[in-house]
Amino acid sequence: MKAKKPLLILAALLLPAAGAFMYLFGGPYRFVEVPLREASLQHLQSSTAASTPADAADEYLHGWVHPSDRPKRSRLEIAVRYTSEHEAIVTVINRFCQDDSLSVTCDRVTLRHQAGVWLPLRHRATWQCRNAIGWTTKTPS
Repeated sequence: MKAKKPLLILAALLLPAAGAFMYLFGGPYRFVEVPLREASLQHLQSSTAASTPADAADEYLHGWVHPSDRPKRSRLEIAVRYTSEHEAIVTVINRFCQDDSLSVTCDRVTLRHQAGVWLPLRHRATWQCRNAIGWTTKTPS
């Protein structure tokens, strides 16, 4: 039994540390609801750029941005998960923010295929602030 005691102590110390590390750096786990932008929705309905969920999410998030400020598509991490044939969840991570207070943003857009176009139903977001650790949904100062 005495041989197992150091292992139990080591496990008791490492497990909370590993859990804290995963929570702070493995996320994001918490998202805030973002109201859908009506102008972006109208733009998507008339756009040919919404033929795939990834294209539609990128156009919804960045279509209103001036071309010189728009993030390069190749630098975005975009993942698509289909929940059904006509619905998908797209996660867009931008690790190259050109903002004084944000270093990374993560947008999760739920889209539905309607009339040949993928349209957003829900938008959730989280971000990492400069000089802070982990993901947050609090407004940067």
